[in-house]
Amino acid sequence: MKATSVLLRSVTLLVLLCSLGCGGVKIYPVKGSVVLDDKAIEGALVVFSPQGGGEGAVTGTATTNANGEFKLTSLKGQGIPAGSYKITITKTPVADAAEISKAVEVSSDNAEYMEAAMGERSGSVYAAAAKNKDPFPAKYNSASTLQETVAESDDNVFDFVLKTKS
Repeated sequence: MKATSVLLRSVTLLVLLCSLGCGGVKIYPVKGSVVLDDKAIEGALVVFSPQGGGEGAVTGTATTNANGEFKLTSLKGQGIPAGSYKITITKTPVADAAEISKAVEVSSDNAEYMEAAMGERSGSVYAAAAKNKDPFPAKYNSASTLQETVAESDDNVFDFVLKTKS
């Protein structure tokens, strides 16, 4: 009888723990592509942020490949829960390596430092970054107007065909 009681308590505890941690919100795969001005964009960061929050609210992110394609991942795995999402798409500027190396030549150990620092080369790292600014307008990132709904389905495909000018 004592063994049965211990076994019953153990099973009850296991069921209780599993109901708290084993289940959770179901996630669904999300994939798609990003095209800007008729060109697939490689290296774009795609972020699906849940609207309204709530239980199980999870942000999904992906980086586009050479064909502009992406598959979202989240802390829950390969996908995100069903629901409404605000989408932001951005591409981090990367300065040209040649421009960066020119700027790095200027240092306090260099006799031309002061002249170069006060002259046109002083901002060369910033100038190089400015040449490679984010190609996506604010309406697709910091002031995004993009919204989508992820369905309770294994077929959530979102192809973003975007334009820099309206």
